[in-house]
Amino acid sequence: MSEPHAYPYWRSPPGVRRDFIDGRHGQLHYRIARPARPTRAPLLCFHQSPGSSRMFARFLAAMGTDRLALAADTIGFGESDPPPEPKEVEDFAAAMVDLLDALGLTTVDLMGMHTGSKVAVEVANQRPDRVRRLVLIAAPVFTAEELATFRHEYGGVPMVEDGSFYKGRWDMYVRYRGPHMDTDLLQREMAESVRAGERYTWGHRAAFNYPFGDRIKNLDKKVLVLNTEDDLVVQTRRAKDYMRDGRIVELPADRFGHGMLDADTAAIVDIVRPFLDDPVAPAIADPSAALRQLIASPARAPGFVRRAFADQRWGQLHYRSCEPLRPTKRPLICLHASPLSGKSFATIMPLLAQDRVVLAPDTAGFGESDPPPTPVEIADYAEVLSDFILKRGHTDVDLFGFHTGSLLAVEIALRVPGLVNRLVLYSAPVFSEPELAEFREHYTPVAFTEDGMHNVKRWQSFWRWRGPGQTVWMYANQFAETLRWGPMYSWGHAAVFRHPFATRLGQLENPILVLNPEDDIHEHTKRAAPLLKNGRVHPLPGFGHGMMDTRAPEIAALMRGFLDG
Repeated sequence: MSEPHAYPYWRSPPGVRRDFIDGRHGQLHYRIARPARPTRAPLLCFHQSPGSSRMFARFLAAMGTDRLALAADTIGFGESDPPPEPKEVEDFAAAMVDLLDALGLTTVDLMGMHTGSKVAVEVANQRPDRVRRLVLIAAPVFTAEELATFRHEYGGVPMVEDGSFYKGRWDMYVRYRGPHMDTDLLQREMAESVRAGERYTWGHRAAFNYPFGDRIKNLDKKVLVLNTEDDLVVQTRRAKDYMRDGRIVELPADRFGHGMLDADTAAIVDIVRPFLDDPVAPAIADPSAALRQLIASPARAPGFVRRAFADQRWGQLHYRSCEPLRPTKRPLICLHASPLSGKSFATIMPLLAQDRVVLAPDTAGFGESDPPPTPVEIADYAEVLSDFILKRGHTDVDLFGFHTGSLLAVEIALRVPGLVNRLVLYSAPVFSEPELAEFREHYTPVAFTEDGMHNVKRWQSFWRWRGPGQTVWMYANQFAETLRWGPMYSWGHAAVFRHPFATRLGQLENPILVLNPEDDIHEHTKRAAPLLKNGRVHPLPGFGHGMMDTRAPEIAALMRGFLDG
């Protein structure tokens, strides 16, 4: 058992919440620390590529004591929806102006790191009336020769079956790691970098296309540049010849570098605060008064899978929803496998939501949902999910469970009598004691090693279960979800192997359809048949992992036939 609130790099700090706005490319995700009485101008932060706003979470908590402190995910990264094709820094910045409008922020300070520095400069160029001051961690001005070198180095590598892609991503972070960036923080940042999937190079592409020197020349704002001994140290020193009212602070290499926002948060705050607070910025009278948005957002289109947050006992619970204009059938709640997330259902949700509300929450500690302080049981996860369903006003639902989600579905149905009507279980594994012992050993946490091979080994251990029709990138996008909670990723599996599933399944009298594809628990699921009082096991030869993406229409039709019966 871990200590309560262990693994601080992986948890959302107290006071920092997450939310979405409807933007021009779908939903845009951001983190925010909101003091009771803001007295300073809001601060909006932009991350490097191909990471996410997670890198600013601890910094937001420290800065957000007297001002709104926010950090947004660039379009196509983190939890922000992607555009249909690669975009430029100008487009990234325009999406951030949408955020300013949605939150009613009329005057802001901006802070960016690497690609985020360019986004900050461009926002200030597009809306100089809204921006007061800028803090830039790196402000690179490239020569033509350097741009050619950087485009080659950051141009991307193929995703191949052996998992060497993850070794390459790890090595890149190690090469430029800061002095206090341990393997835990390296792992988190590497995990965030692969969440964009095959789009992971889009941010660097945009950054190297952006005429940074010309654009920063246009600004009449005060600019503070923090220069660390990283991959942009030389190029950043040239910025002094381009800024009208800026200065560069050289940070000691033995203390600062990549990871410093987490590993040395207080020191960065001590540098940034005096610059932003001199002179004292006026209080923002009503920072929550949203301005009128004229953009047409895909997030408002029928069939769009929306994301939102609800409060749960351990923090925020993230969920996806897809709703028809006039639902006529019972809501369907989708419960994912460990250590995945509700993203597993994103393709199939619109097909199931033609006449019913479909929800897919991230189990606590997975996806974007906050984790419990220590490992918990299936019953605890189920209680949180039951509470989520009931608080949304649903009193008669169907459940769709996927692997671990099957156990959760059964537990919810038993714990809240009358709430659940029908259950579809994507696998219903019944394990013997020797099998449980083997699974417990296989799914124990793996230590993060300096050479990064732990990610490659993990990829290879999962790769053997790739389903028919899954491309390497489809599988990689699924694998990226397993990396998001680092040392806590095994908590869901550990709860599964302690749960008396066979006994609990045998107590249910609800109609149950068990889908049994040819995956890693195909044989174990066959054993569920004699335990079902009112159900059947439906074999799916030729189906396997990823079938909710590769065979979504067929699975949706099969489910609708059962749920509507």
